[in-house]
Amino acid sequence: MLGNLFGNEVFTREQASFVPAVNISEEPTAYKLELSAPGYKKTDLKSA
Repeated sequence: MLGNLFGNEVFTREQASFVPAVNISEEPTAYKLELSAPGYKKTDLKSA
């Protein structure tokens, strides 16, 4: 399982609100990738 690669002190809460985030989790048949990008809506990031 992937852990937090950076300590909690790397970004302040204010700085972190501008940084895109990726969460990768393992499911029985695949990996699940979730993206959080400040300023975008879910519909902006859907593939065609």
